[in-house]
Amino acid sequence: PREWLVATRLRVEEDELAPLKVTDATDTRYRLANKRHGFVSHIGRSGWAISPQGAQTDPKREGDPKLLAKNSERTQWQISSSLPWLWKYALTSVVRGKEIHAVKPGAVREGGSVVSIDRSSGITEWYRNKPEGIEQGFELARRMHSDAAGDLVVRGVVETNLTASVVERDSISFAQGAAKVFHYTGLVVTDASGKALPAWLTYASTRKGGVLDIHIDDSAAVYPVTVDPLATSA
Repeated sequence: PREWLVATRLRVEEDELAPLKVTDATDTRYRLANKRHGFVSHIGRSGWAISPQGAQTDPKREGDPKLLAKNSERTQWQISSSLPWLWKYALTSVVRGKEIHAVKPGAVREGGSVVSIDRSSGITEWYRNKPEGIEQGFELARRMHSDAAGDLVVRGVVETNLTASVVERDSISFAQGAAKVFHYTGLVVTDASGKALPAWLTYASTRKGGVLDIHIDDSAAVYPVTVDPLATSA
């Protein structure tokens, strides 16, 4: 029956999108493969790495764990002939005016379809693999630097061999040469009452990548606040 076929396809897709735990002697990471967009992500205590799925050895879920860990480590951190591009994100600080709160690496955990990194000062960074793309989110439990003036800025450092080809308030496109690779887009910020907060992106390029800032006008926000962008293929 058609209903059974649709339900089966949905279950297969959910299984393909599910996080896979990868543990080696020094670290635990989670691997998120997104076949529809051609991405593989690795989420570790320091942040997020994303690379093209088809350009690397892709062990099966039931494969040798040692091979999987070795492959994961290689593809997460190295750019090579078999890995033409790599985009890495690390949350580094939460800023308001001249006040800066440095964010340290945190414990990584899985909860159903979501992989989370528990940061300091009530900050949780999380990732969800979806048909629409790889969803990144931040939960801010309390107002940071409440005595300082200005908007709140969630600051991350990007390390990549891609170029930010288009930077807009709600979307950044990354390209390799003339070819667009993926979009960091769909920024939505809401507070505890469900109210949408004014928010926008800026990106300052550096020699090794750039600084990606998420600006939030939280002057009328009820905490906690949820920050929710999405990475999709170009």
